[in-house]
Amino acid sequence: MRFSYLYKFILLTILFIGCKKNIPETSSLNLISNDNYSTITLYPKDMVFKNGTVDGKGWVITKLYSSGIFLTSPELKNLGTGSAKATVFLKIPDNSTFTDKVATINIYNKNDGSLLTTRVLFKNDFSHNNTYQDFDLFFDVETGASVEFEILWHGTSELSFSHVQIDIYKNKTGMPELVNKSEISDDYANTLAQRAIEGLGFNVASADGPNKNDIVF
Repeated sequence: MRFSYLYKFILLTILFIGCKKNIPETSSLNLISNDNYSTITLYPKDMVFKNGTVDGKGWVITKLYSSGIFLTSPELKNLGTGSAKATVFLKIPDNSTFTDKVATINIYNKNDGSLLTTRVLFKNDFSHNNTYQDFDLFFDVETGASVEFEILWHGTSELSFSHVQIDIYKNKTGMPELVNKSEISDDYANTLAQRAIEGLGFNVASADGPNKNDIVF
């Protein structure tokens, strides 16, 4: 009888270890913040994976899986308020069938379920094979928002995830009027203009530098 219980315990231990090997380690998320911006980087160990397996330091999903959710992030709270950019690092083994849809990246405000931004990636968005490339998404973060990052996989290619970096640039008043002719949002264009103006080196206490009466194009 004792042997039977011991055998079952050993078997359950082996099964637990075998199931655990493909689950990333959890860790506390580190939000780095200063006067102008905050940033947080999520690695495979920080994510919630629906399908896939370990790929070196990354995480990979193969064609063995049907289309669906590849991975999601935990809910990201207390990010502050401002214009945000998420930079996602992904790779595929072969981009030869250019028009195949590979993945859809979504970012939500979990408080009300609203979609903050989305981006669809096709094979021709990857300029190199077997090389991690960065893809940017722009969105705005409101006070108290709970942000969730998600990648949907469309089953056309093996896909690997390395990490995602989210930068939140804090909005400032007194900026020049913006004339935005780019393809990015006005909020993020204002953020870039703010960073450029700060880099000019003018004394912020003087009227010598750009101010709210000027125009940024």
